Order: sequence, then C-alpha cells, then structure tokens
Amino acid sequence: MIQPPQEQPNALQTVDTTAAMKFAELAEMTLWSVAKTSARVYGQTLKAWCAWCDLNGLDPLDLRPAVVLEFISEGDTTAATRKRQLSALRKLAQMAYVLNPTDDTRRFYEALRIRPTTHGRRQRQDAGAPSADARPSRQGTASMGR
Repeated sequence: MIQPPQEQPNALQTVDTTAAMKFAELAEMTLWSVAKTSARVYGQTLKAWCAWCDLNGLDPLDLRPAVVLEFISEGDTTAATRKRQLSALRKLAQMAYVLNPTDDTRRFYEALRIRPTTHGRRQRQDAGAPSADARPSRQGTASMGR
C-alpha cells in the first residue's frame, strides 16, 4: 500500500507549538462531542490541564494515568471536582483513541476508565437499600390483582 508523503513541519513551529495546536484541536473535538453544559465544565478542566502541563513541561497529549492522577491530586479541590476532572480527561483520551486508534491511545483510555476504589476496597451497596433481586418484578405485581 502506498503511503502518502508526510508533511514537513514549518521551520518556525516548535514541538511545543505543534503539541499545543494538536491538543487544542483534540480538546475542541472533545467538547463538541458532549452536551453544552458538560462542554462548559469539561472546558474548564481541559484549560487547567493544559496550563498545568505547560507549567510542568509536559505534553498535554500525555494522558498516561500516572500523569493524570498527579494533576488531579495536586489541586486543592473537592471530591466532586476531582471526579469531574477525571471524566473530562477520560473523554479527551477517548477522543484521542477514536481519532488515532493506536495501542497507546487505547491503553490510556482503558486505564482511565478504571474507577479507583475507596481505601483499596470495592464500594459496597448500602445495606439498607434493596438489591435488584429483592425488588418485585412487574410480572409479579400484575398477578397481585393490580
């Protein structure tokens, strides 16, 4: 199969500028793929992510879980904000995989999909809440003379 010629980068562009441009394009497509309210919230996270990466000399496209978790853990934020940040960066990793399906982008996306557990244990269902098995089925309620 014939490969198209690769474009030569402009001599005036630096690697950082190219990475920032690619991140901006990926972020724009990610925000386009979600609801308007989510786009506003995700946009705040992606802007903070890009600034944090710039401050730390990192590529904003480096979505390795260790890097993402460092970003999330460094902020003085609530648990809800950290969850929102992880969701936004997970969506960014998903879009990166959709647009460039490589083994690396797949691994980053799949690793970010894993939800952390509480204190090393899986969260249990509330003991007072009925399980799915304990709820009456529609068929069972229909035969009760309803």
